[in-house]
Amino acid sequence: MQKLKFFLLVICYIGVQCDKDRTKQNFSTHNAYPCNGSNDIKISFVPNEPNKEDYQIFIDKTLTRNTKVILTLDTDSVVTLRDTSFARIYTTKKNTFEVRVFKLHEGIMLDVKGQVSKTVPQIKSLIINNKEFCRNPSLVS
Repeated sequence: MQKLKFFLLVICYIGVQCDKDRTKQNFSTHNAYPCNGSNDIKISFVPNEPNKEDYQIFIDKTLTRNTKVILTLDTDSVVTLRDTSFARIYTTKKNTFEVRVFKLHEGIMLDVKGQVSKTVPQIKSLIINNKEFCRNPSLVS
C-alpha cells in the first residue's frame, strides 16, 4: 500500500511539473520596439493569451525630477504605473495619460489595459519633456 501511495504521488508530481512547463511555453513574453529609431521604448506582451489587450511599456531612460511623459493611445485604455515611488500618472484627456516624475529614477514601466474587447491599444504618441519619441509608431498586435 505504501508503494502504491508513493507511486501515485510521483505520478501526480510529474503531471504538475509537465503542466507548469507547458504553461511557460504557451505564455512566453515577446518584445517589440514600436517607436521607429528608438530602442529605449519597448513593449512586452504575451501572444495568444486570453487578455491579449494587455501589455507593458518600458521606457529605458533616466527620468529626472520634473520629467513629464505624455502617452497617447488610439483607443479606450487604462494605464497604470508599475512603481509609484517616483512618479504619478494622470488622465489628461481621452486616451491621453501624463506621467509626472518627482524623484530621479532609471526607467519606467507602464501597464496598458485595453477596454475594448479584442482591440489592442496602439501608441499614437509618446512625448518626454516636449520631445516626440513615437512620431510614426509601428503597430503591435
